Amino acid sequence: MRYRTALPAIVVLFLGIIITLTLFFYVKQSDELQLQTMFEREAGLYASAFHIEIDGDLKTVEALRSLYASSHNVDRDEFQQFSKSYLLEGDDLQALAWIPRVKNAERSVYVERARHWQPDFQFREINAQGELQKAGQRAEYFPVYYIEPLQGNESAVGLDLNANKERRKALDKARDSGQLTVTAPIRLVQ
Repeated sequence: MRYRTALPAIVVLFLGIIITLTLFFYVKQSDELQLQTMFEREAGLYASAFHIEIDGDLKTVEALRSLYASSHNVDRDEFQQFSKSYLLEGDDLQALAWIPRVKNAERSVYVERARHWQPDFQFREINAQGELQKAGQRAEYFPVYYIEPLQGNESAVGLDLNANKERRKALDKARDSGQLTVTAPIRLVQ
């Protein structure tokens, strides 16, 4: 008899536990779905903003390419004026640089020309200790010839990108494909 009088209380308690657990899992799933939706929306906004920034940077690179395609010889002043107009538009670009492909036989001509605006100019590379030194002899060079803004980027001037294997991979890929190419993460000399 005791069990008969306790049975309704046990059933109510059991049903209460089942209802509580069901509501708990429903609310938990609902919260997780809401968080997932919010995350996806936020990630989409960040991805969209990132694409807009990259597209703007690529347009700047294309404009720089057009400058060189439309001019017989872009000098340092022209490069500086062009770069300043693009660098002032946004704060996402750290610098713009012109890096010519220079055959070994042309090296002295490029060095002599650059010494008109930078007396100590030379082709340089980073040695095993991470220090800048005069670039060794090789078939071709890709020196940072013009860079804007120059202030804060002085140590990059003359750096031969062909001396670094990660940069060389990107240079070879760009040369072979004729397309813009991105390097693997690299440490800037500046």
